[in-house]
Amino acid sequence: MKKIRLPFNNMTRDSWINLALAAVITFYIIQIGFFFFEGTICKDYAFDYCLYWSVGNLSNKYGFKEIYDIELVRKIQLEIFPFDPGQSDNFAGSPVGYFPIFMLPFTALSIFNLPFSYLLWTLLNLIGLILYLRFFTRKLFGDPLPNRLLLIFMLSLPVFVNFQEGQVNILLLICVGEFLRMLLSEKPFIAGLWLGVLLLKFVLLILIIPFFLIQREKKTLLGIFSFSFIIILASICLVGLEGMLALKNLFLGYVSGSPFNNVWAMINWRMVGWHASSISSSTLGWGITLIGTLTTAGLTFFFFRKWEKADPIKTTITLLGIFAATCVVSWHAHLHMSMILIPPMVYLIMKNRFNKNLFAAWVLIPVMVELIGIIIAFFLQMGNSFQLSFQILTLARGLPGFILNLLLLSWAVNNIYSTRKKIKNS
Repeated sequence: MKKIRLPFNNMTRDSWINLALAAVITFYIIQIGFFFFEGTICKDYAFDYCLYWSVGNLSNKYGFKEIYDIELVRKIQLEIFPFDPGQSDNFAGSPVGYFPIFMLPFTALSIFNLPFSYLLWTLLNLIGLILYLRFFTRKLFGDPLPNRLLLIFMLSLPVFVNFQEGQVNILLLICVGEFLRMLLSEKPFIAGLWLGVLLLKFVLLILIIPFFLIQREKKTLLGIFSFSFIIILASICLVGLEGMLALKNLFLGYVSGSPFNNVWAMINWRMVGWHASSISSSTLGWGITLIGTLTTAGLTFFFFRKWEKADPIKTTITLLGIFAATCVVSWHAHLHMSMILIPPMVYLIMKNRFNKNLFAAWVLIPVMVELIGIIIAFFLQMGNSFQLSFQILTLARGLPGFILNLLLLSWAVNNIYSTRKKIKNS
């Protein structure tokens, strides 16, 4: 009697990963198909890009100095955001909390109507991401990033969400990549200039600047502050002091909380505290947020207090750990911001110094958890449990990123200290 061969039997680790990647591709194709045939722009996709587009459109109609005028922003956003009946009356308008100089590209892009402008933005970012990652590895290793590895990074959920929302994290990824490349090339001032562009989302500088202060890296700090000064000065020239005061008030509004912040779907301690508050009390939520944030930041500085900058591998591992910790402790951090971790991961993978299981988890687990969350939320909505459905969906988006960043930080710390222990014992 012929023996029946069971499916998926005797599959290798790589075969399982290939199967998982095929499932991820299928999941994305289904989502993109939904966006294309049934989705609504500025609701189901391109939400963040619609905010950028509205500010660019406002600057063309009323002048660039008015980009933080809430009433004008509200007027334009009411025209493009699909509100349910009665919701528009409660909509206050949402200016974009970026320095004015970063909004200039959207002044040009907003001459095109939605959704064509979003598709153009997505295409430019897609090409830019592919070309940069190949450029990054070619400059450091002499060869471009292998196509399979490039595809795996492109399939990670942070990258997909960045394109889905129309976000700006490709620029941040490039800046972190060039910062790392210049640092490894012993050009600290130029490295600092590249890092200064992170003022676009300045919360990403919350740990790296104190780290360089502790290390007394004067040239790198000079580069950061020099470029930051240029950005601030150019922004003042664009919108004046009155516009910068409006931006300051907008920053304060983000700190106190805004419905557009989506705290419940973040990847930081603030998200964990929000969910704890929703099932217990605000006291417990705030306690978790503050204790978790301060403990993570303090341990990060403690473990990385000795920086062996002459060793490029240890330097890259240290920076990966610091940026992973940054995503966990920042007051505003979403999954797509994890794209800044890609350049150091690429470097370590090309050097064969990154944990393969951790990398597979970083790529695959967020997608799988998101899919499970969507399925559970669907059945909960059928049972009219809308609040619980919402919490499951947001947790499925934020919690995997939060846990994986903690794992990356732990891996970096362990790697640095295990290496030192081996050297000490030899």
